[in-house]
Amino acid sequence: MPINRTPSNLNFLGPTTFDFSIVKLPTTNFFVQKCNLPGMSLPPVDFANPLVGIPLHGDHITFERFTIQFKVDEDIKNYVELHNWMRGLGWPNESKEFANLNSQPLGFGLYSDAELIVLNSKHRPNFKVTFIDAFPIELSGFQMEVDVDDIVYIDATATFAYTSYNLEPYRGG
Repeated sequence: MPINRTPSNLNFLGPTTFDFSIVKLPTTNFFVQKCNLPGMSLPPVDFANPLVGIPLHGDHITFERFTIQFKVDEDIKNYVELHNWMRGLGWPNESKEFANLNSQPLGFGLYSDAELIVLNSKHRPNFKVTFIDAFPIELSGFQMEVDVDDIVYIDATATFAYTSYNLEPYRGG
């Protein structure tokens, strides 16, 4: 009997099928326009022998950075959320800023788990990606102009590092 190699679902993943949230950034969540599902690598290590190195699987996974692009709201609240988080992590003026950030409840302190819900072709939750202990490492600036022909709303980009991420079927909640 031949093996059936036809997948049970023939739909492709669409580029607009996601929902992003991070507890620490309630205003930013609403305005996210783009994000990426980061790749990962497991660099091989060479097992030495007299003739040639033999590649074996490594033991340290490296995760690519997670990036979001968001529209900056008129009151700049979402930009300030990220800005203040990074300032608190970086101790720019005084250690009190870090202490204030570190004393926050779980999910509001130094790190916050982030969730990317991948939707299916019917725009229903399908998979959940949870980024563990995420924190911002880059926040782009933005340009404002008066000599434009049409209204162009301001975008900003934030990049996050994190411990790891889990990819699992969405189970609700």
